[in-house]
Amino acid sequence: MATNCSIDHTAEVNISFANSMYAIFKEKKYGIATCCHEDRDLDIYNMEYCNLASIIDADLTPTSVVLVQPSYILLEDGQRIIIE
Repeated sequence: MATNCSIDHTAEVNISFANSMYAIFKEKKYGIATCCHEDRDLDIYNMEYCNLASIIDADLTPTSVVLVQPSYILLEDGQRIIIE
């Protein structure tokens, strides 16, 4: 499920992403386990989604996002942006 990428919400997305990446780093580098493993994938996905939403220029892509799936984003005009 994608998150709201407004300017007010972007800081929260960035902080969640940074915390998740730091937790992954601690586990891989030092073997320190942390809690809340199930939220990491969602935090990373939300950060990637907001980065993609900031890249899409409204003048070049005059269509809105209709559906967000883990493997693609469906635009209003029927085009799909494949996420690998």
